[in-house]
Amino acid sequence: MRAIRLAAGLAFAAAVAAEPAGAAVLPVAAGSAADLQARLDQAAASPEADVIDVPAGLYWSPDGFSYAAPASPVTVRGAGAGQTVLSSSAAPALAFDAGPSGEIQGLAVSSSSASAQPALQLDSGRGLALRVSRSGSEPGGSAALVRGGSELSGSTVTSSARGIEIGPGGGTVSAGTVTAAVGVHQDAAGPGKVVRTMLIPSRAGAAGVLLQSGTLSVQNTSVALNALPDAVGFSAAPAGGEPVRLELSHVTTFGMMTGNGQAGVLADPGQDGAALAVTITDSILWSTNPSPAPVLCRAPAAGGPAAQLEMRGVLRAPGAETGACAASDQAPLAQDPRFLGPASRDFRLTFRSPAIDRGLLPAPEGPDESGRPRTRDGDGDGRAFPDLGAYEYQRDPPAFTLAPVSASAAPGQPAWFSAQASDADFDPVDLTWTVGGQAAGSGPVMEWTPDGPGSWPVRAVAEDASGESVAAEATLTAAGPGPGGSAAPVRVLSAAADRRIRIGRARPAVSARGPIRWVQSSAGRVTVSFQRRLKGRWVPAGRLPASGKAGRNALRFAGRLAAGRALPAGPCQVTVASGASRASARFTLAAL
Repeated sequence: MRAIRLAAGLAFAAAVAAEPAGAAVLPVAAGSAADLQARLDQAAASPEADVIDVPAGLYWSPDGFSYAAPASPVTVRGAGAGQTVLSSSAAPALAFDAGPSGEIQGLAVSSSSASAQPALQLDSGRGLALRVSRSGSEPGGSAALVRGGSELSGSTVTSSARGIEIGPGGGTVSAGTVTAAVGVHQDAAGPGKVVRTMLIPSRAGAAGVLLQSGTLSVQNTSVALNALPDAVGFSAAPAGGEPVRLELSHVTTFGMMTGNGQAGVLADPGQDGAALAVTITDSILWSTNPSPAPVLCRAPAAGGPAAQLEMRGVLRAPGAETGACAASDQAPLAQDPRFLGPASRDFRLTFRSPAIDRGLLPAPEGPDESGRPRTRDGDGDGRAFPDLGAYEYQRDPPAFTLAPVSASAAPGQPAWFSAQASDADFDPVDLTWTVGGQAAGSGPVMEWTPDGPGSWPVRAVAEDASGESVAAEATLTAAGPGPGGSAAPVRVLSAAADRRIRIGRARPAVSARGPIRWVQSSAGRVTVSFQRRLKGRWVPAGRLPASGKAGRNALRFAGRLAAGRALPAGPCQVTVASGASRASARFTLAAL
């Protein structure tokens, strides 16, 4: 939901900046309901396009506020939905009819009416970045009425009954969040449209969408049924004998209960013989338990027509009951969609989701529910297809920054580098390091001790679980003589190890004899580092500083590293290094 709110906020900021050329700005006295209505009346009487600035504050009126001048467009601009509040206890808190170019933005609109009146009535124009709420007890009431081709966008709607009613002339709901007993209800001819919206049914028996008349198109939208008994994602149930058509494209529903009457999509022809058609395309209807039906068809009245159900590319849980429909089902899929966090209503796809690149038809225009681009090459095969459901997996590479904590050090003294990685897809990210082309560690912090003067390239690679990676480089510099006091660098000429070393109690120490051996050009300090084999990679396990003599050296070693830490049994590699000069050997560490 963070992405939806961000998109709405950006849209609000852009709309505030785009003031109509030559518009008269009408300021409202802070907190004065009478002055607000006076400014609305003044703008309605003007043929020009006006802007009404409503500062932060509470504006309460028992009669609500209204603007009814379709031929005189106006923009009503609040300070933000959390700051400018219009409220009423009887009529609509705001009834707005300013023609197709009229707009209200950045307001909170609330009503506690006991009647069926909505808190917000949009007869034309657009509502942007609003917070609309209704707490009245009338079950037929709605928080917002959208009709006459109007649009409610980027808004948060809450209601104890219906969230949004799409009325005569149709309307559009986009890029918002609706929490209500019925998220979106339409019982007029429409056409209606719901795009990029999160619907959250609020009680048992609730529905994300209830369509009872006309045509409704729903795209890039999700319904969180979670643990609500008898809740339905999308319900098509004709009332009054008018034909009904519900078109679902790239939608997601998710339920969590067993044996409680939940359904992702319900097609119920009812008793009046009305024609009912439901199409579901490139969508996900999933639940964590097998009993909720992803699709449920009910039988028509005796002699009435069966509902027409067409499914194409639907990933759904087992248990669909489609026998009462005239149904077709193309390319069904029954695998866990692997949502990122379904219990917290996060239905984005993770990198292993079977829904990635499985769309059969071109995606609807515009972004996915979170505002991110559609039709990406999510599985990395070189071809881009839309994903199933409301969200598109982006397969973005990770982003990270590399920062030297101390990029220079005296020979024999450690230097540190750190990196912070993130991933827009929330994929796990691994960080690995190399110094001078040799493995030097993993994780957010890397420590490396130069054994002599010089400079070494430091490279950090961030790779996410999908295989996408980025790299950054820096330089580590060591100046001055080595730890033995000589400025002449030590060169490691060769290294060897016993093929099999048994774990024991021997203290690591350089001596004349030992299972790890090397030859160095002159006396001086070297670093003996160990790597172990893990998931097909050599992973740093630890290191031991040592001072050797010119010529042959050996290390008594039986599996113990610095501070007594044990090197795990199995395939291992040892590297003896002094600055950029190094040699390696492999061995197997075996338990006694």
